[in-house]
Amino acid sequence: MKNYLTVLLIGISSIIFANAQNDLNSWLDSTYTANNISQNDADAEFSTYAQENYKKATNVSGFISQFKPKKRNKGPKEFNLSHKLNYPTLSSIAHLGTNHFKALEQELYRIIMVNGLEKDRNAFTYLWIYINHLNNLPLNDTRPNDMTYELFELKKYMLAEDVLFERIALIILARKIFLANNYINSDALVNKTYPKTKVVYLGKENNEDDDSTGADIEGPTPDFAEVDPCFIGGMDNMISFIVLNINYPEKAREVGDQGIVFVKLVVDKDGGITDVGIRKGVKKILDRDARHSIDAKMDPWRTIERTC
Repeated sequence: MKNYLTVLLIGISSIIFANAQNDLNSWLDSTYTANNISQNDADAEFSTYAQENYKKATNVSGFISQFKPKKRNKGPKEFNLSHKLNYPTLSSIAHLGTNHFKALEQELYRIIMVNGLEKDRNAFTYLWIYINHLNNLPLNDTRPNDMTYELFELKKYMLAEDVLFERIALIILARKIFLANNYINSDALVNKTYPKTKVVYLGKENNEDDDSTGADIEGPTPDFAEVDPCFIGGMDNMISFIVLNINYPEKAREVGDQGIVFVKLVVDKDGGITDVGIRKGVKKILDRDARHSIDAKMDPWRTIERTC
């Protein structure tokens, strides 16, 4: 009986993932059709790009395998891009990615909830936080080794959806190569995009000129929900979200500043994030980025009425 139940659960799970995969492929197909884009033309053009710029005609998986994802923050700052050839389909996809990534994020959320995939980290919940990550900042601060590291992580969770990975990764690479290939230091990019991020310390007066740590003092205690809110994909996915979005400031890296910043937040009844503050900080420069990673980037905990 136990073996029968195991086989049955695996069968049900396979059907659920197949439905989710079909939903996302259908969305991509309709989006491409509406914009007169051919997937076959895109695949052929990417192979030509790889041959022209890296001397190896290949698909996306073969392309990223030539980089060194273990050497993050090192290596070339930009992807090779010869202007001897035009890449009209890839350029169209790049602009499609910029205009439709928010819609893709919303569609992924719909697929996750309709198919009941929100409780665990899987191909679709991880893809959801990754697209959310890409929607929050331009890709200019991402070196090729950084991007391939992130794509390898995505591929690891999308292994059963290999063809779907190729489609999604091609959109991401096209957007990076053709729209955001000029490298900008991450600190400068964050300051340019979110120049007014303010650090709020719980239990002490906020002073922007003060570089001391936050006090280890509890703030006002909110009402508690009968059912605890949970992040889509569970705790493992939330950790992956933080790893994707946290920025280690160059100035802090240079002087060796490091430590754990304790951030406190309130999840409201609609799953929104409010009252983000530093419960215990390290240095102002680190505290500011930790708060920014949560306040400016973390999407609502939309599973608030569901158990984890």
